[in-house]
Amino acid sequence: MQQTTACPAVGIIGTGAIAGYYGLMLARAGVPVRFLARSDHAELAAQGLHLSSSALGELHQPVDLCSDMGGLAGCQWILVATKTTANAEVAGLLAQLPDPAVNVVLLQNGFAVEDELRPLLPPAMRLFAGLCFICYVVSVVCPGDPFGCIQRYFFQYFLFFGFRPYLILV
Repeated sequence: MQQTTACPAVGIIGTGAIAGYYGLMLARAGVPVRFLARSDHAELAAQGLHLSSSALGELHQPVDLCSDMGGLAGCQWILVATKTTANAEVAGLLAQLPDPAVNVVLLQNGFAVEDELRPLLPPAMRLFAGLCFICYVVSVVCPGDPFGCIQRYFFQYFLFFGFRPYLILV
């Protein structure tokens, strides 16, 4: 008999390009994903996430949203894809999780950001640094295009995470 295991639920704080891309791809792969969305909640609820990619085509994904940290209860992994300038607020949000024994992956610009955030978090919370990359080409398209005057084609991406992920490109 084949045994199946459920994917752990993933909560995402942030709804910009990085959070949207990786959230969309995780959801398409069958991972339960829930976004904490505050300012753009209504728009995301109505439209979901859209990706226009030369490699993947046109993708649309409805999203599971919440407007407060209680909505991320049950998520074993939390991806933080916000600006580092908001980390004091992010620490306050993470402290509101019903179960602090979660895995938090920072997908932020900067080096050793986790060292600054660690002292602000509950001791049971496991914090990982993330290194992600999305490369896209922006090209002007004709008027009347349903996506407006600019079309973005994502064509290369990767994500690494760990206690200290380092990548050397040669």
